[in-house]
Amino acid sequence: LKDLMHVQEHLRQITHVKTKAQLKIKAFDSGVLTGVKPVAALVDELHEIARSPDARRIIGQFTRAKFPDSLDATGETLLLEGEGDAGRGDFDLFLARRSAGFRLEPLISSPANEAHGQLSPDGKFVAYSSDESGRAEVLVQPVPATGERWVISNNGGDQPQWRGDGGELFYVAADAKIMSVAIRSTAPFRTAEPEALFATQLSPTGVLGVRNQYLVTRDGQRFIVLEPVQSPRSNELSVITSR
Repeated sequence: LKDLMHVQEHLRQITHVKTKAQLKIKAFDSGVLTGVKPVAALVDELHEIARSPDARRIIGQFTRAKFPDSLDATGETLLLEGEGDAGRGDFDLFLARRSAGFRLEPLISSPANEAHGQLSPDGKFVAYSSDESGRAEVLVQPVPATGERWVISNNGGDQPQWRGDGGELFYVAADAKIMSVAIRSTAPFRTAEPEALFATQLSPTGVLGVRNQYLVTRDGQRFIVLEPVQSPRSNELSVITSR
C-alpha cells in the first residue's frame, strides 16, 4: 500500500500515486473543529464514535449517512445501508460501483427498513434484513432489482451471511440460533427450509441494531460468534465448528 498511497498526515490527506485521486480525512474527535458538516458520509466503526461523551451530537452531524455492509468478490461493487433519499427516515440499501466512480445508486427502497445487506459471492443476489412484516426477516432478491424477492427466514431473522460458494445462507433467528438455508438453485431461485445449526447467547437487536455479531468461514464449517463474557475477567474467544 505504501507504493500506491502517499500519506500526508499534516494535511490529513491520502493521495493515490498513479491516479492522483485524493481522500480527505475528517476528524470526529469533539476537540477537533473541521468547519465541515457532512451531507453524505461513508461511516464505519461507529463504536469508536460512541465512546465519546458527545457521540449524539457528533452523529447528529450526518445527513443520510451511508454505512458499508459488504463488498463483492471482485471488489467492483460496494453495498451500503443508510437513510433513504425520500426523507422518510427509514433505512434503504444502495450500491456503489467502482466503474461508476462509486456513485451511489438505490438498490432497495421502501417505507420499511432494509439493512444488514450481503452480496452473494457472484454478485447476482443480495440477502438482507427487512422489518416490513413488523419484525426482522431475511429476504433475498436479484441484483439489479427485478421486482422478485424471496423470504428466507420463517420465524424472524437477521444478519444474513453467504457461504463462500453461494450454496448456503446463514442468519440469526429471533431465538438467537444460527440457522442454515441451502440454496437449491438460482435460476429459478429456490431454497430448502431453514435448519437450526446451534444456539448462541446473542441478543438479536433488529434491522437497525447491531450487525456482524458472527462470522462464518468460506466453507461454512466454522463460526466466530461475539457472545457476552461470563465474567469481567473473561476474554475467551470461541470458535464453533458446525456439522
